[in-house]
Amino acid sequence: MVRVPPMLWIDCSAAATAGAVVLLAQHALSQWHQLPLELIQFLGIVNLSYASIAFMLARARNRPRWAVLALVAANAGWAVVCLALALGVHRQASWLGTTHLVAEVLIVACLAAVEWRQRHTLAT
Repeated sequence: MVRVPPMLWIDCSAAATAGAVVLLAQHALSQWHQLPLELIQFLGIVNLSYASIAFMLARARNRPRWAVLALVAANAGWAVVCLALALGVHRQASWLGTTHLVAEVLIVACLAAVEWRQRHTLAT
């Protein structure tokens, strides 16, 4: 049995949960966040897509260094995208919408930082 570092489980579980919740509640979130439905759907789809890739990496017997670094880069990149979205829509969005985007920034930036620190352990 392959020992999967807990950080990878945390990462893929967080993304899967966020994506599923956002897509299941997309209509309500669009209203509460005062954001276009397409943007809410985009957030959910990106989270689920990322979760599937993170899950495959977590389950892999061999996790090459480049794959772990790509995971770190994906989290860091998503943090930048969410920050740009938060800055771009903050006048249109409700405080809940802006808070959601800023929370996503903080969470994925922290995940990127922790995975960067653990990159040698995560790569097998």
